[in-house]
Order: sequence, then C-alpha cells, then structure tokens
Amino acid sequence: MLLKTHYRSIILIALLFLNSNLFAQSGGFVVQGLARNSLHAAIPNKVLDFKFTIVSNNKSSTYFSETKQLVTNSQGVFHHEIGTGTVTTGSIQTVPYKDANLKLIISMVVNSTENVISEQIINYVPYAFSALNGAPSGSIVPFTGTDVPLGWMLCDGSSVPTGTYLKDMIGMANAPDLRGMYLRGTGTNTTHQNSNNEFVSGPGLNSYEKDQLGDHGHDNDFSVDIASNGSHNHSYSKFREGGSGNIGRHGGGLVKRQNISRSTGSSGDHNHSTTISGSVGVATGDGVDEETQPVSYGVNYIIKL
Repeated sequence: MLLKTHYRSIILIALLFLNSNLFAQSGGFVVQGLARNSLHAAIPNKVLDFKFTIVSNNKSSTYFSETKQLVTNSQGVFHHEIGTGTVTTGSIQTVPYKDANLKLIISMVVNSTENVISEQIINYVPYAFSALNGAPSGSIVPFTGTDVPLGWMLCDGSSVPTGTYLKDMIGMANAPDLRGMYLRGTGTNTTHQNSNNEFVSGPGLNSYEKDQLGDHGHDNDFSVDIASNGSHNHSYSKFREGGSGNIGRHGGGLVKRQNISRSTGSSGDHNHSTTISGSVGVATGDGVDEETQPVSYGVNYIIKL
C-alpha cells in the first residue's frame, strides 16, 4: 500500500509555538504534528524524512529550507525545532520575520519525491524570533556582565559573524566600538532647543563624533584697588641770608649766606579705585585635552545579531 502521510491542521496550528528557553540556547522555533497514513491512521514509531521551507506569501521567494529525519512516537506524533536540520537554502537567522504572512511548507520525502503535506501562514508567535529575547536585530543595550548572551555580541569593533541578520540583512560588517562612548540620538531635534535657543544635532547614523567644547566666553567685572602706601617727600635747598651793621653810603656791614635743606610735606597718602571689564578666555569650540563629562557608571554595550 502506498504510504501517504497527513497532518491534522488543527494540531499543527495549535502546536506551532516558541519556547523562550529554547531560543536562549539555539534560536529556532518548534513545530509539532501528527503523521497519518492514507487511511488516517497514526504512523507510530517510524523514521520519516521531512523538509521544512519558509517562503514569502506568494511563494516567489524562498528564505530558508532544511531537511530532517524524524522518528514519530507511539502515537505518531513528531516535533522538530526549525533551524536544527540540514540546511539546504538560506539561514534561519536571516528570514525577514518582519514581513507579513510568511508561509511554512512541510513536505514528506518518499522515494526522493517531495510530497507537500502542510502549507500554512506562520502564526504571530514565531515572529518573536526576530527579537530573540525581545529585541530586534541591531538593538544596542547596556549589559553589566562579561559573558554575552547567545544571539548578541560586544560592541567592541569586532567582525559580525556571517549567517546573522545583522550582517546579511542589515549589512553591518563590524559591531560599533562603543568602549568609553556615550550614545546619542542621530539627526536634528526640531522640538527642543539648547540654552542658546538652538536646535541641536547628533552624529550621523552609525558614525562617530569627536568631543567638542561649545562656543562661549566668560564675562566678568573686576574691581582693583591700588596700594595706598604712596606717602613720600622731596628735599630741596635754599639760601638763608643774614648780617650785622648798617650798610653805609660807601658800603659797610656784614652779609651772611647759609645753604640749608628743607623738605615738602608728606600729606600725599591716597588710593586709586578702578574697574576692569572684559572677557576671560577665548570663545572657541575646539576640543580640549580633558573631556567634559557627567558622573558615569561603566557597562558593556552589546548588540543584537
């Protein structure tokens, strides 16, 4: 009798699910079904060859396919983790899960002939694969450990592994090197302004920006007191005249001249008050030797593959 197998679609839909623990280990999703023959009887304890293929809704694009030999249990039930078989096309990690209505095609391989036994739109649950622990590929998060979780890598400039969504679909060859870096939103903010009433701009997407010190000056008024110890005097000389007797018509008497020293008064104590106004420093936006930074806490940045 020709062997023909069927899946009860109700069972296939109900049991197409994701297991978060399984994702943490391998990154696949699980499909489970019931194998039956042409008489609708279960096929227990039998080795069967399957092919699993993920395609676009109109089947114009094949994103992933693999083959796997499975053994049914005593009730004819089998289960398989998509992504753990022998890959024949693509990579499970590069499937565009963000696209709507992807299909999973399951085929039985009998005598080298593929017999499609199930063709269904993947339910919303497997789409969580694109997040793998809740984050889409390319997400960057702070991480306080050193052992990076599976499906992530350190942002240290290392090469991104091939066969990952981050490299094959997003096109990132190297992880960004964020050691000692702060993250900042790219583009220009047209809602909020800085203290100079200017809209601020961040670096370009996936690009670095050097440290800078914004244009500024220091306007201050300074009061300067000049020392008041200016008390001093000046010495000068003069002649003092004197004599005795009378000077007669034909002369007579005695005239005396004496060279003596005198000083001016010392009432010159005083002070001078002055005000100096201006700017201190050069208004420039060039970087400085020591960066200006807020209080910080060290973490590792990791990126989703």
